Order: sequence, then structure tokens, then C-alpha cells
Amino acid sequence: MTAKTPTQLLTVFENGDIPVQADYQDLFDSYVNIVQTTAQSMASALTLPTLTVTTLNVTTFSPSTINATTGNITTVSANTINAANANITTVSAATANITTVSAATANITTVSADTINVNIVSAQSIITSALNTGVLSRSVDITKRATGTTQATAVTLTAELNRIVNASAGGNGAILTATVGREQIVFNDAGFSIDVYPVVGASINSQAVNTPLSVGVSTEISFYYVGNNLFLSK
Repeated sequence: MTAKTPTQLLTVFENGDIPVQADYQDLFDSYVNIVQTTAQSMASALTLPTLTVTTLNVTTFSPSTINATTGNITTVSANTINAANANITTVSAATANITTVSAATANITTVSADTINVNIVSAQSIITSALNTGVLSRSVDITKRATGTTQATAVTLTAELNRIVNASAGGNGAILTATVGREQIVFNDAGFSIDVYPVVGASINSQAVNTPLSVGVSTEISFYYVGNNLFLSK
């Protein structure tokens, strides 16, 4: 009993042929059975207009679209999910390591994981009703050196947790980055007060545009960019 291609099978089912038992066995072994309960495999790619499943377990899942029209999926367990639109009820994993999530809309009801490491989340809308995590990793820079005495010469802070370990009276500036909703924590572990600037054209709290906020020695301040060229601090 051997699985064969359609071309091979046709050679024994032509007019005048007398197929034998082995030929029929090869025929049955060459196609997927819809009532088979054990796993079946295919050597070729499978293209379907619609895929509706209860559970989908894959190593890599890379469709152009996952939504209610082309795919109704209750649970997704995958190493990689690449989609233009991802409408997913539940994503459950011990660890979810995602380099980039890029979607016009990502509607996720529940994300349950011990660790979620995400480098980039780019979406017009991200809606979650529950986010349960043991660890939500943040970018960290614990060796930052303040530089310059103006907004133009200040060192740029790109991490969410920033420890300033070196500064001087002649170079004590740092400048925030503007990502709406993002928190940047600045801890001054240098020997001088440092000046933390907003991005060019923005302001911090009620201060004038481009005016820095002084952070004293051994002091920690959190900055939040709320949009419209405004940072808030606490």
C-alpha cells in the first residue's frame, strides 16, 4: 500500500485496465479521509477559501488576514502570527515572544501568559478586555550618560527605564522620546542634577515649550507623553 500522485493512479484506472486489490489500496491511501480520527499529513500546501476550526496548533502561521470572514479561530497556539487583521478571542501561552505585531486593528479579548516580550506594537487600535501577565518586560538602559547643556545637545532617552550614571556641570542634559501613552522613568544616579527636555516643540506639565525639568541627585521621575506636544510628570 503506497500513496501515489493522481498521475500515477490514472495509469491503472484507464479504459481497458483491470485494477487489482493493491491498486485500490493505493487509491485509498492517497487521499485524506474526512472521518479519520488520527492525524493525517499532506506533502503539498493547502489553500482554502475559508478555514473554521476550534483549535489550531501550528509552528508558523502567516496568512494575509485572520478575521471572522476568512477564519473563525477560538484558540491560536503558534510561534509566529503575521496578519494584516487579527481578531482573536483567546491567545494562551506560557511565553509569548513577538518581535513585531503590525495590524490596522488588533482586537484581542484575553491575553494570558507568564511572560510577554514585545519589541514593536504598531496598530491603529488595540482593544483588550483582560491582560494577565506574570512579567511585562520593558526596555531598560542603566548606563546612560547625560550630555550637553541645551535641548539640541542632550542625550536621547530611548528606553522606558533610564538610569543616568554620569553627568557634569558642563553636560547634564537628556531628552525624552514621544510615543503616546508611553512611560519613561528617569533615575538620576549621577553626581549632578540633570535637565530632562521634552522633544522639540513640546512642553512638560505647564512649563514653556522646550523647557527642561530638573531632576535632582538620587531622584526618580516618571514622564508620560499624552500627545499634542505635552509630557506629564510625576
